[in-house]
Amino acid sequence: MAVFRLLVLRGRGPFWWKYDPKEEVYIDIYDTKITAHPNHLILDEVQSESFGELDWKKTAVVEPDPEDLSIGWIDRNGRHYRCSYENHDMYARFILRTTVNELEQRGWIRVFGKLNPSGYDIWHGFESEYQKNTLRNLGYEIEGEE
Repeated sequence: MAVFRLLVLRGRGPFWWKYDPKEEVYIDIYDTKITAHPNHLILDEVQSESFGELDWKKTAVVEPDPEDLSIGWIDRNGRHYRCSYENHDMYARFILRTTVNELEQRGWIRVFGKLNPSGYDIWHGFESEYQKNTLRNLGYEIEGEE
């Protein structure tokens, strides 16, 4: 068992970090280490076997981008799962409990946001009518429609 802390660092987060008391460092899911500091804002602390067992719904992974609420994933039924621009992969892994590849294979759409030139990404070249309706409701134009 390891100690995991829910931290806000550098004005970002909160995110889960593994705490190593011997080295006095925090380690993120990418094995990036930062020195633990008494001024770090600790929101929660739990014992767990791995990052995958933590409650990621407490983190910024599920916080939509306030500048563009269209960013996220759209499933084949048109349901929109909001996340921030840089958290698509973490949302897939820790909230949906699957892989990005699996979502793409099942025909999910990754929405990058209106500031991105492509706007959204369809890996298999098709959208369901439900997905098209959701994209329209989010303000996107559907390729091939007038």
